Amino acid sequence: MCRTFGHKISLDNIANELQKPDTPFISPLKDEYYSFPSPEDLSKAVLEDFSNLGTGYRAAYLSSAVHDVLSGKIDLESLSSASDEELFSVLTSMYGVGKKVADCTMLFGFGRTGRFPIDVWMQRILDKYYSGKFDTSPYPDTA
Repeated sequence: MCRTFGHKISLDNIANELQKPDTPFISPLKDEYYSFPSPEDLSKAVLEDFSNLGTGYRAAYLSSAVHDVLSGKIDLESLSSASDEELFSVLTSMYGVGKKVADCTMLFGFGRTGRFPIDVWMQRILDKYYSGKFDTSPYPDTA
């Protein structure tokens, strides 16, 4: 998706960062890097474009998400300041986004450490050791 719809990132910029003594960067592993595409970059993509990237059944979800953002149904700018409950509600209102994907997005995309995804393996641990549920309320913002 990045190569197809993103913008090529200049390795010269990365090389300049590598010269700084306190840089968090390491040497580039590839010759080419691409930015993650913005909704505007994806605006001309159709369902088949997403399918051709190997996204399978998720192609429709991606297409719908782009439409939601471009139409104003989803306001990306307001999401980072939304409460956890509001953010979860917005995310799960999107086509194809369930509880696990919303929790993944909140944790990894928004840094909301009060959320974490429960996949089948986590649920098995909860079932085996915690009677199916673990109360995270004593650990606010560190679930």
